[in-house]
Amino acid sequence: MRIAVVDSLKRENNSPNMKGLAQIASGMESDVCIFGHYHLFMDEEVNGKRFICPSSAGMPFNGDPRAQYIILDIFEGNITTSRQYVEYAKRR
Repeated sequence: MRIAVVDSLKRENNSPNMKGLAQIASGMESDVCIFGHYHLFMDEEVNGKRFICPSSAGMPFNGDPRAQYIILDIFEGNITTSRQYVEYAKRR
């Protein structure tokens, strides 16, 4: 198993940084990259590589205050994702 840590991907106005993803994709051996700490939903394909980020359970940056996550399903080599949103009472 090969693991790479990349901590240089930045958001562009709370949108995915497609240039940064393309740069990362050029050096990837795997077909899929799943990552967090980005606070945005992302399911993008760039240069034949798939980038999935499940957003944030407490501080999403897309303006929707609900907790957000992705359900990832891998079956017979096919990947599907579905975005989930959950209302919750925030502590003050």
